[in-house]
Amino acid sequence: MLVTSALPKEGKSFTAANLAQVLVRQHGRRVLLIDADLRGPRLHLMLGTTSSPGLSDYLKGEKDEFSIMQRGPLESLFFIPSGHEIENPAELVANGRLRFLLQRVEPLFDWIIIDSPPQCRYRIRV
Repeated sequence: MLVTSALPKEGKSFTAANLAQVLVRQHGRRVLLIDADLRGPRLHLMLGTTSSPGLSDYLKGEKDEFSIMQRGPLESLFFIPSGHEIENPAELVANGRLRFLLQRVEPLFDWIIIDSPPQCRYRIRV
């Protein structure tokens, strides 16, 4: 599930984080929350963790999918933060590794929630 908004500061990160927490409370559900807003990451702040290593480090080929995954504040909630700041996130997201990441982790989770940038500045292909 991709969460985005038309404009910045419309509450998409808040919505994504709360949606993940509601879904994980369903009996036996495993949820992965991904902060794909590489220009303005906020989810790590909401969850009280660090932003790296994370998605950008994986997309650059520096980390594998399991080394960037963190346990969330609730059991069965997992989190991939945005990672280290990068100059051109659109190019990095378009390199095909995000699709590979989703294919690798999809069998492990009932829900994958992606917090994307406002106005979807770069296109996330799933």
